[in-house]
Amino acid sequence: MAHIPLIIRLPDSLGVSNGRCDEIVQPPDIMPTILQLAGVEIPSSVQGQSLLPIITGENDEEREIAVSSASLIEMKIPTQIVYKITVTSRRWALLVPPPETRAEPELYDLSKDPQETKNLVEEKPEIADQLHSKMIKFLEALGTSEEILQKWRKNGR
Repeated sequence: MAHIPLIIRLPDSLGVSNGRCDEIVQPPDIMPTILQLAGVEIPSSVQGQSLLPIITGENDEEREIAVSSASLIEMKIPTQIVYKITVTSRRWALLVPPPETRAEPELYDLSKDPQETKNLVEEKPEIADQLHSKMIKFLEALGTSEEILQKWRKNGR
């Protein structure tokens, strides 16, 4: 998971004071944010959420997780590289390998190990299971096909 600052400069006319938000966001959130600022209706097919309510302080609900991955439809293993789905919460990062590989999931405590050096998946299987379950629910909410979901459900954690 990339921890990259996102800097958004809103028009002064919105009256939003400068500040910092420490929220979990995802790249798909940028487009609906721009659409909302432009006064354009956000299509129901958009997967991200506008960040404007967070920026203006109108929404104090925190996102529990962020999910990132290569395309699940086109995920192939052409070489030794294994692309994993990453599920990140404020404290934890779970890396889930594609079901057809022999790679094992990885779990890191970001509060104690921000460099992700100590895999805790064997020590904290309940945390890995919780994050995996949230990942499946997230993918279901996006309308991921049952054919694809079934493969990831069989991945154990």
